[in-house]
Amino acid sequence: MPADGGIPVHKAEVDVRDVKLNEPFEIALKAPRSSGFEWRLKLAQDALELRRHKYVPARTKSFGASGHEVFEFVPVKRGRLHLTFELKRAWENEVAEVRDFEVAVA
Repeated sequence: MPADGGIPVHKAEVDVRDVKLNEPFEIALKAPRSSGFEWRLKLAQDALELRRHKYVPARTKSFGASGHEVFEFVPVKRGRLHLTFELKRAWENEVAEVRDFEVAVA
């Protein structure tokens, strides 16, 4: 079931990033890991290499506080790329949230 108990949330806006060829960049997404949710990269092109995917815990010690999942990419081709991330639990089919990014590689 989606995080809010309803239908999956698809962010209407697309985050746009301008990056340089062969220079690493990061995308950080708020991650409610204590409830079993993880971000998964759904769509990506071969023009990007995923260098690292890590979880950064919340700075507060509050129970249930959301940290961030950080994806580090290196663009290996110029052009406009589209990335789609889905927030879901590994044992469920439903997607709780979808985030889209457009990456312009110069």
